[in-house]
Amino acid sequence: MKKVIITLSLIIIIAGLVIKLIPSENKRLANDIKLLKKAVEKEDKLATLLYLDSAYQDKNGLDYENLTATIDDFFKDFDAVKISMNNIKIRIDSITIAKTIFATCSLGLKVFAKYGTDKVIVFGSVIHPTPVRAYFKKNTNHYKLYSAEY
Repeated sequence: MKKVIITLSLIIIIAGLVIKLIPSENKRLANDIKLLKKAVEKEDKLATLLYLDSAYQDKNGLDYENLTATIDDFFKDFDAVKISMNNIKIRIDSITIAKTIFATCSLGLKVFAKYGTDKVIVFGSVIHPTPVRAYFKKNTNHYKLYSAEY
């Protein structure tokens, strides 16, 4: 009987910690997403790369090396970048024994920029934002994007 009470007490304590941890992790990820957005809008490659995992790989075959080359080309070709995000939904997916936190974010995304003298939509559609699902892994300082579906 004593073991059952101790076990239940531990379960309640652990559940309380997880419940308390998840909202703060959601806020941290939301903040990191905002910082990534600002880095791209400022066309700051180093700040942008802080939020990309070196093991990035998505279902379209884009890996970290190709993604960084794409970022270089994007920053070279476009100016006055403006990102519109809506319907942001963040979910903490798992916390491993090694305390690595994995999270998912779904959102609608549009990216506008100037190309020469024209303002163009680089990603998304004119009427509706394009749905994106982004996968993040937390390192010691912040969340890093390691995959995306778009």
